[in-house]
Amino acid sequence: MRNCLKYNVLLILLVFVVSSTGVLAKSTFSGERLRQSCIEYINQTVGGEAVVSISQKIVSQEFEDDGIVAQINSDTKNLKGNTHLAIEFLKNGKIIRRLEVPVRIRIFKFVAVAATTINKGDAVNEGDINQEKEEITYISDNDNISPEEIIGQKAKRNISKGTIFTRNLFENQNRIHRGEKVTLIIKSGAVTIRTSGVALQDADYGSKIRIKREGTQTVLYGSVAMDGSVLISPN
Repeated sequence: MRNCLKYNVLLILLVFVVSSTGVLAKSTFSGERLRQSCIEYINQTVGGEAVVSISQKIVSQEFEDDGIVAQINSDTKNLKGNTHLAIEFLKNGKIIRRLEVPVRIRIFKFVAVAATTINKGDAVNEGDINQEKEEITYISDNDNISPEEIIGQKAKRNISKGTIFTRNLFENQNRIHRGEKVTLIIKSGAVTIRTSGVALQDADYGSKIRIKREGTQTVLYGSVAMDGSVLISPN
């Protein structure tokens, strides 16, 4: 038996070729190997630390032809909670069989949590923040917030000790208006550059905005941070 496993960023290719003693060659895919490949695919795609549950047994797949490959497809934006993966079996690029695999994905990361109870209207200081590993399966990327963005923000309501900080817990104080001068924070690897720009549109924190870099005609795209600056991450 010859096994070949190839990975892409969003794709896993599995090739299992069995030479039979008869006239035909067969392609077989072990159910357990398919299961492990689903888990590896999720861990590579999601990043961080994912706990994956596949309750349904995946039946081994066999084909009379050789040269069959299998690829795992999914909507990467929805790889959390109760969802599913599609395992597609292809011959010369054409799908000849497709399996739906239900999975449950719980995502854990180190996030900012309240170190103490914070009352409505109080500003958050550094001592109010801990970083702990918590489940963030149902927290959207837009609601996730870094400790640096939290400091100085005013609580919109009472925040209990141990609560994961999200953007909707704070008052919106930093709407940017078109024509307003703003601070640009450009991050490239370990290098951070601070410069100035002019907003080309209105925007609230967490939203995308077009900025013209001061003294140039260069238009940049970034996201509004809670302190009113604009974060730009070059591709």
